[in-house]
Amino acid sequence: MQIYKDIQLLNIYNKQYELDKIFGDDMSDNYEFHLFEKGELICSMEESVYYFYILLDGKTKVFTMSEDGRILLHEFYRSLSSYGDIEILNNTTYRSNVEALKQSLFIAFPVSYIKSKCMERKSFLKYLCFTLSEKFISSSQKSSYNILYPLKNRLAGFILEHITVQDQKIITFTSTFKEIAESLGTSYRHLNRSLNELQSNNLIKINGKQITIIDEDALRKLSRQN
Repeated sequence: MQIYKDIQLLNIYNKQYELDKIFGDDMSDNYEFHLFEKGELICSMEESVYYFYILLDGKTKVFTMSEDGRILLHEFYRSLSSYGDIEILNNTTYRSNVEALKQSLFIAFPVSYIKSKCMERKSFLKYLCFTLSEKFISSSQKSSYNILYPLKNRLAGFILEHITVQDQKIITFTSTFKEIAESLGTSYRHLNRSLNELQSNNLIKINGKQITIIDEDALRKLSRQN
């Protein structure tokens, strides 16, 4: 992780996202940029919360891990997602792990600044309400999706979520197929059958943990993504 300040870069992102309308005019006195490389953990479950993060550029995955090492994937996030909001509001440690899936840049604000200044500002509270409602809607939709659609549809969506750059054709899973099966709520055997079905239909090609996307449009139709 790299930590630095760059007023010119701050002005660029402020112009793009109007961050000062969320945090206030004293934002420039309290920010840091935190740059994480692919595979680095931004937040660790049960760790104390020291910063309120907003993802400016990049992609992350949020997951939890059981005591026996099983991984449950919760969500993938892109800009402008926030991290630490629920924990700060409830004065808890992190509830999940957050990992960078590609190089990811965050603007970070100390929790002391958030609690002493921002929690008194209507603009910041409005932002929290909006982002938390978006997370709730996304979680509800994902739960419904997992109930309503067969594994091959969910698997197609899971593969597409791993695209980190436009027109990317090769996906390399960092999780084991057992972990992927657990995150999709199925068995390894069922996952393997579904992967082979996608391959036999010429949607993907499998080479170990590497997936080559052959027909992205067909995958998106199967996943119900536009």
